[in-house]
Amino acid sequence: MPQTTTDHNAKLERLDALLLQDWVPNAAMDLSMLDGFFTAAISSPKDIAFDQALPRVWDVEQGVVEPVFPSREAAEEMLGLLREHWDYLAAMLGQTPDQFDPVFSEGPEGVVIEDWCLGYIAGMQLDPKSWDGLSDEMRDVLEPVFLYGTDEGEDLLKELALTPEQRDDIARALPDMALALYDEFHPRP
Repeated sequence: MPQTTTDHNAKLERLDALLLQDWVPNAAMDLSMLDGFFTAAISSPKDIAFDQALPRVWDVEQGVVEPVFPSREAAEEMLGLLREHWDYLAAMLGQTPDQFDPVFSEGPEGVVIEDWCLGYIAGMQLDPKSWDGLSDEMRDVLEPVFLYGTDEGEDLLKELALTPEQRDDIARALPDMALALYDEFHPRP
């Protein structure tokens, strides 16, 4: 039986708390970055397996640092919640796109999308060659992710000096962007 959004939100809160534990490596993703990362990995032009993505959750740059779980139960809970979120996102993207809702952080000025975009870029890096063949149209769709998820984009953002309203507009557009990219490589019947 598929879990409800309410059930999943409760599990996300628990996953968020676990990702902040001392035994999780400093190089690990936060919840928003993880959500963007899994979204890109699931949307990838070539199939990416959960197990292939998992090392980058703990060490976004190199995928070599691993957590030292305090107990078997902690490991099972963490890995189970990560897998459930992966499966939940795959279902949202593939079966119920109208319910897809990225996990963004909240900051003093509103929604913060940088971590989600950094995660999306990290997900693309799992198989960068498969993303090289994007059409110009799809590259344009990805522009907000590049703007908020790369060093070059950060420099451009400083020059653009976007208003909070413009940033909120970009945040509201990201779900459609993610769905368009998913649909590009995984068309629905």
